[in-house]
Amino acid sequence: MRKLIIFGVILALAACSTDNSKKESLLSGTVLNSNEGFVLLSMAGKTDTIPLNEAGSFSHTFLMEDASKAILSTERKYVITWMEPGSTLNVSFDVSDPEATRSLTGDTQAESEYSNKIDKVSRELNQSVRETYKLEPEAFRASILADRQKKEDMLNNLISGNPDISQRFIEDEKTAYEFSYYSLLISYEQAHKYYAGVDTVDLPADWYSFMNDVDVNNEAYLDIPESANVISSIINKKINESSELGDDAWGTEALLEEQFNWIEANITNPVVADHFMNSFISGILDFNGPAGIEEYIDRYYQISVNEDKKTALASAVAEWEPIMPGMDAPVFNLPDLEGNMVSLKDFAGKYVYIDFWATWCGPCKIEIPVLGQLATDYADKNIEIISISVDRDKQAWIDMVTEDKPNWMQLHDGVNLNDEYLVKFIPTFVLIDRNGKILDPRAPRPSSGEELTNLFNSLEGI
Repeated sequence: MRKLIIFGVILALAACSTDNSKKESLLSGTVLNSNEGFVLLSMAGKTDTIPLNEAGSFSHTFLMEDASKAILSTERKYVITWMEPGSTLNVSFDVSDPEATRSLTGDTQAESEYSNKIDKVSRELNQSVRETYKLEPEAFRASILADRQKKEDMLNNLISGNPDISQRFIEDEKTAYEFSYYSLLISYEQAHKYYAGVDTVDLPADWYSFMNDVDVNNEAYLDIPESANVISSIINKKINESSELGDDAWGTEALLEEQFNWIEANITNPVVADHFMNSFISGILDFNGPAGIEEYIDRYYQISVNEDKKTALASAVAEWEPIMPGMDAPVFNLPDLEGNMVSLKDFAGKYVYIDFWATWCGPCKIEIPVLGQLATDYADKNIEIISISVDRDKQAWIDMVTEDKPNWMQLHDGVNLNDEYLVKFIPTFVLIDRNGKILDPRAPRPSSGEELTNLFNSLEGI
């Protein structure tokens, strides 16, 4: 639910580099019917923006030190590729139907085609995951183990038909299947309670035994999202078992303290330790900003020897400076449902509570009924509640708002304003004071109940 990430980190790879350990790779192709005029290349946790010419073609040369999957995306449509140092790959697809129109040719064609094929299988399996979570523990474990075996059989078929397939690719795929299985085991307990509608679940004694076999110091696991995510979950589960922190501890200073302490006590590989310290800080920073975690940011600067990551973290912290409390709120001028332009300046003298959301966002929709009640309860107060849709598909917003007829202001942006307010997750809520200055760049959600209403009621002149 907190995983809607807005692409924004640019990968700078200098062609004149003197690092002989890197080799030049070429990714080229054609993307038809993209209204954005560019594609995003997401690889190794970073994203590069590649412009398309008038015909939709592109050519991108970059230096690689290590093999990696790379995702080409535009308008929320994507194609997966596998790139290796020195490799050449041509990718073409039509945004209207990437799967049917996808064409891959070049050095890593077999690996790239398989990556898209296995991605489709994974998405199909995920469609039934809610029903699978309702199963009792042993039945659930048998089901997800069968899914893992299905993927491994597909990989074995690929290997048998392609003797020259990349060994690194094979190893990464096997690791991904193994840790995807572990991830489902970790998520089962809470998901089963939710989907099965029960308060408790009796897990077999060996349910989490795999955690004892995972080498949390294995640096190679950091390059594979599935294994890196599982190790992160293991760290947090160990903390949950040894501390009194509850489910609401995410994003708090107390949890960050426990995370740092656990890493320092249990992870001896400095590269791995650095990765997870940076990851935990960055997660909170992206979601809530630096307020309250300054001590841990400084602590990371002192511990880390990774100058690139420290520089990136410092840049991320600096991004928040324009919207910290007391700063002038970015002024918007956006259309409402009837096309009338509405500006932040129109509400001078009033508090403004902004909800950034989208029609396709499940967590956003959960807040809608509470927002409606909030709008009713504070209708005669000196505060304006505004929902700003970030939908790229404006018609989807028009259709939903027209049907639902919410009783508070609805505006549409979809491109620019969410960047000025650093909206990387939705829903995001912002509170602005009567003078147009930021009070809280990440205000409590409507569903927080008294946390938000107590905040509202404490405002002078509300």
